[in-house]
Amino acid sequence: VRIDVPGINAQIDEAISAASEHWEIPRMGLVDLTVLRIGVYELLERRDTGVGVIINEAVEIARKFSSEECGRFVNGVLDRIAGDVRRREEVEE
Repeated sequence: VRIDVPGINAQIDEAISAASEHWEIPRMGLVDLTVLRIGVYELLERRDTGVGVIINEAVEIARKFSSEECGRFVNGVLDRIAGDVRRREEVEE
């Protein structure tokens, strides 16, 4: 399952790879990866939605459709990516 947004798919997977230490994308479960991809898309493109809202919703979905452990993994990865995105925005301003 892929979010088909021209020009951003590679950026999403690069962000996930960089933030998920010791986990390669092919090793991730389909639900986990899909939730991460949607969360990263929202962090990058949906500036009108708060970071906490994006992360909390992704964690809830991961816990519901995968596992508690997946929820923690998604939380950690998205939190790291959110920090990177916000730092870049501050530099650009």
